[in-house]
Amino acid sequence: MTIESLIKDIPEFKPSRLSSLYSNFEHNKQLNPEGYEANITAWQILFTKLITTNTIDSQISIPTINLPERLTISIHGKPKNLAGILDELISRNFFIPESQLNNQDDNGSLFSIRRWWSRFTSGPYSISTHDGELKRDRLIIKSKLIELGDRYYDMIISEIHKSGNTYSSKLFNNVTLYNFLVSKIPTLTKIDFDIFLKYWMKGSDGKKCTVREIDGMKFIKFGDKQVEMITDDDIGIINIQSSITNLENRNVEFQAKINQIDTKSVLVLPKSEQKEALKKLLTRKKLLIKSYNHSSKLYDELSTILMKINDSNLNHEIYNQLVTSSKILQNMNSKVSLEDIDNVRLDIDEQIAKESEISEALVSTEEQHDDEELEDELKQLYAEVNKDKTAQTKEKTEDSELLDKLNKLTVTDRSPTDETLTKQSAEPIAN
Repeated sequence: MTIESLIKDIPEFKPSRLSSLYSNFEHNKQLNPEGYEANITAWQILFTKLITTNTIDSQISIPTINLPERLTISIHGKPKNLAGILDELISRNFFIPESQLNNQDDNGSLFSIRRWWSRFTSGPYSISTHDGELKRDRLIIKSKLIELGDRYYDMIISEIHKSGNTYSSKLFNNVTLYNFLVSKIPTLTKIDFDIFLKYWMKGSDGKKCTVREIDGMKFIKFGDKQVEMITDDDIGIINIQSSITNLENRNVEFQAKINQIDTKSVLVLPKSEQKEALKKLLTRKKLLIKSYNHSSKLYDELSTILMKINDSNLNHEIYNQLVTSSKILQNMNSKVSLEDIDNVRLDIDEQIAKESEISEALVSTEEQHDDEELEDELKQLYAEVNKDKTAQTKEKTEDSELLDKLNKLTVTDRSPTDETLTKQSAEPIAN
């Protein structure tokens, strides 16, 4: 899709509004604020669309070079107020000029975007030159920079943690870091990568990485907190990692070439040529295997060295932790003395003894006052117990007498005789 087609597909750029949008409407900022605001909003939507639809060479920015020509459409031509539109979007914190993002503090250290913004908005900046042309710059959508920059940064930190959070896992150069990100984000361009790198150096949450450039190569160091400066040792480790990566790629290439050698292919040749062809193939294969073995040996040696470097750094960190722990213990122990402990124990023993005396005094007083009451209570308890025993004895006597009466009763087992039954049956039945 061409830029002109994309412009015409945006509802805010419908044909009835193109004349106003492409005119020099700067005067409407005072005369017609609502119309001016509507035009600025429409252009903001257009720039967002241009950048986020991969129409240009970046996911987060747009270059000013040839921008008027790119935005040219039939009938209306170039936008006549483009410089004013861009300046307004910069002042609203929608765009960040890359040239200003590259600025440094007076002491040479890079500053955060928030600090930059407070400084930038207070100073004069215009996207246009004295002759009315656009400056050669690149305008970055701040919201997209922060959104994607933080997301990609989290990917890097996640990879560092997956690698065991070793010292070497936090070190990259611009090539190895870009290759890693492209493996996760195939659409990432080198232009955007360079912008993200600047953002990580002075991001909205403070410095997230340190970069040191030597002969065009950028050496990069990440950290969970404030990142220390890159040392010569760090550069040496990064170079070792690059060599290991190169050797790994070389080994893969050697392996592929070795596997491609098919000695059976000589069988299709005339018999007179087969031996010579086979000899060449075997010689080539032998040389490749020799080179592969040599490369593999170097790879193993450098990998071992890198592992030992990480182990050495871990030992150093543990030693520092032990030293810190020792100081903490000394500091804690210095807050307590043995003499103070003895005094505290004596005070505690004294107070316990005093409490015991008070308790004994209270118990003794209670006994003196309550003796008569206790005697009365005991007498009452004995009386109740005797009463219960008398009632139980009487109940048992009654039960015994009842059982004796039952035992004296006799029951006859005989049944009526047949004679009696016959006599009863012969008697007439009364009507």
